[in-house]
Formats: sequence, structure tokens, C-alpha cells
Amino acid sequence: KPPKPSPKKEETPAFRDQVQEVLRKFAASADRVMVLPSEYTAAQRRVAHEVAEALGLFHLSKGEGRERATWISKEQIEPDAARESVPK
Repeated sequence: KPPKPSPKKEETPAFRDQVQEVLRKFAASADRVMVLPSEYTAAQRRVAHEVAEALGLFHLSKGEGRERATWISKEQIEPDAARESVPK
């Protein structure tokens, strides 16, 4: 389960470690796509992108304002494919 966002938490190594643990579990799972909470701040999304990149996962942010969320995938994500439903 992705870590809950909280103010300034993205600046701590603990947040990065939590994201890394979640994304490692995702990478080992049968799931193809994971969508992180839209409540993440821009800095938290940046951490998620950095961790996904380091783990060799594909990643993109999709949406506007409060609806913006980070999509993580084991396969290339087409920006137009990241819409309303989450593929399994």
C-alpha cells in the first residue's frame, strides 16, 4: 500500500524508503499497473518517479490539479491510455 502523503514528508529518507518498498512489491507482483494517490504533492510525485526509474519501471503523471496522479507500470504507458480505469 502506498505511503500516505503528509506535509514535508517527501523530504525525508523514510518517505523514499516507503515508496521504494511499495514499488519493489509491485514489481514482484502479477499486477501490471499501479496508480499512486492523487493526494501526493509535486515533490512526492517526483520521488515516486525517481524510485520507479531506478527500479526500471515506467512512470508518468496524469491529470490536473487535485486529480493529478502518478501511474507506474511494468510496460510502456501511453499517455492517452492513462484514463479513467486502472488496467490489471
